[in-house]
Amino acid sequence: MNDGEDLTLDTFLTHPWMIADGPGNCIEIVMPHAGARGVTLTNPGAAATPAPPPPPVEKKKAAAPKCRSRSVLIDGKCVLKRDAATYCGPGYRLQGGKCVHGYVAPKPQIRFPTWQLKGRKHGCPPGLAWNAQEGCHEND
Repeated sequence: MNDGEDLTLDTFLTHPWMIADGPGNCIEIVMPHAGARGVTLTNPGAAATPAPPPPPVEKKKAAAPKCRSRSVLIDGKCVLKRDAATYCGPGYRLQGGKCVHGYVAPKPQIRFPTWQLKGRKHGCPPGLAWNAQEGCHEND
């Protein structure tokens, strides 16, 4: 090799390399290790100096996926809103976009009859019905 040239060699961890000059005189023994390693020869009569190891590669956290309008993000996955309540499975509940241990009974939903809903829509007090002729009145 000439000055300034690079040479890449693949080897095994159990196979050291000997760097020698033209007549075969040992300049340095290079012990392989996991990952890439560089050795720089500065003077064929002097010992080789190992190059500094490459900087560690930092792993980037993956960005949270963006869910479509009919989905919600639960434990890093997009789940349809209609399936969100049952996604966590028995013994778990949905809290803040994560499945947490512990069951909480769902709140009872108050169902009003349609006549009462129509009355509330027109501003009638609870329990009263509404129609155009009588306005708010008791349902008879």
